[in-house]
Amino acid sequence: MKQAVSILEEVLQDIEGFAKLRNPNLGLPHNAYADLGYQQEDLEAIRKSLVSFKSEISSHYARTFRRGLFLTLSILLLAVSLLFWYRPDLVLRWSRSRLRAKQNREVTNQWKTEVQQFFQQAGATTQLDGKHRLRITAAPSRLKPYVPMPVSLAIEQPEEQDVVELVQQAAKINKSSQQQAGILLYRQPPDTLFRLRMAEVRLRDRFILIPIPLTAIEQALRERGASSGLLAQYTDRYLPGADLFDDRNAIGDTLSFFGRGELLQRLQENLCRSQGVGIFGLRKSGKTSLLLQLGFAMAQHPLVHIDLQPYGGKLYYGADLFHQILLKLSQLLEEQSSKAVICPKLGESDLPAASLTTDFISTPVASE
Repeated sequence: MKQAVSILEEVLQDIEGFAKLRNPNLGLPHNAYADLGYQQEDLEAIRKSLVSFKSEISSHYARTFRRGLFLTLSILLLAVSLLFWYRPDLVLRWSRSRLRAKQNREVTNQWKTEVQQFFQQAGATTQLDGKHRLRITAAPSRLKPYVPMPVSLAIEQPEEQDVVELVQQAAKINKSSQQQAGILLYRQPPDTLFRLRMAEVRLRDRFILIPIPLTAIEQALRERGASSGLLAQYTDRYLPGADLFDDRNAIGDTLSFFGRGELLQRLQENLCRSQGVGIFGLRKSGKTSLLLQLGFAMAQHPLVHIDLQPYGGKLYYGADLFHQILLKLSQLLEEQSSKAVICPKLGESDLPAASLTTDFISTPVASE
């Protein structure tokens, strides 16, 4: 059919060409084709045939495309069905990866909002700069010479590549500064390779990397006015001039905590089995630092911190202690659900804790 269309087009062009040669100055009158032995009706029939043939060719291509598309979709559907029948684990793995990616996007967006709120409370101005990055455009105190400064967000455990990308981003946005800095926010404690890469860029590239755990930011947002203190704490620790050996407070920085990974792992396992654990040691031996790191490591569980020093002179304080636990758990629920939570108060305060344990476990926490 395509060949017939081509022949008819050539014939029509030849006829019109001869007619123009016979009448170069008069255009194409109706009798111009009659001189060549053709009637006007013959030419109209040829034109209609061309239109009909071209329409038929287009319809043929459309039908062929639809058949091919239907066949392709059928083969894909059959392949997916066979894959699901013989290897359901692959399909489930793919579904889980898609769901995990969606959850990671939601978590990332949530954390970016909280991180911006943290820096705002700390007196810094930030703006979004990519999927997992922010940029500090104005900063307080000792961070001013390093502005603009990149902030990278690692939802999972930070890797070597995170350090490399942070250094590259700092060099890109702050070319005028001789010494550059960046902040890396992480969810899970970094491994040894990350620590080595961090030390390497500090010595080789004179790059200052300030790592801050997201759990510390989360805790700072719960306490009014704590964000500026937390940012100043990590800034003073990692900027030039800091003496890491003259740290008299509990160590809340994961990267400055060494040597007790096995103990932390054992504590996590015991607590996850609902087994009570006691930590004993001399003053300044690291008990509070260990508890802080334990809180970071178990951030996925509801954790509350209770200071027992105010109860030192009391004989029975079980009711007050249990009430404080319920109160702080209620605050956690309010933050997660954005609903007001009613915290019930236990009975008599002069009873021993053993007598109130059953009431404490069975006490419901209501929400409005």
